[in-house]
Amino acid sequence: MESAALERRQKLLALRRQATGKDEQDKDSLDETPTVEHEATAIERDLKRKADQVATADVDVYALAPRKVDWDLKRDVEPSLAILERRTQHKLVELLRLRLSKDEQQIQAAMMARIETDVQDE
Repeated sequence: MESAALERRQKLLALRRQATGKDEQDKDSLDETPTVEHEATAIERDLKRKADQVATADVDVYALAPRKVDWDLKRDVEPSLAILERRTQHKLVELLRLRLSKDEQQIQAAMMARIETDVQDE
């Protein structure tokens, strides 16, 4: 009975070799059926091959380059510029108030001088 099973197994191996075109000497080759792991590795190899093809394709450098060369500088300096802008605005307001107070003092002095000349004329 064992010899019949062994002969049957050898016939099946021969048929399988004939069908697949492989010359396998492994006795357990009948047990090798495509599994999920085999499929996953085949898909992974295919994806890597395609990724390599895409990576080696000509890349348009102008499409990758930013439109404005100094965009990163502007991004890095923008917070500092915002602070300086606020300080500048505060100083401008302070200067305007100072100028208005000087003008107001000059107007008051002119009015006082006018009043004094009017009093002396009487």
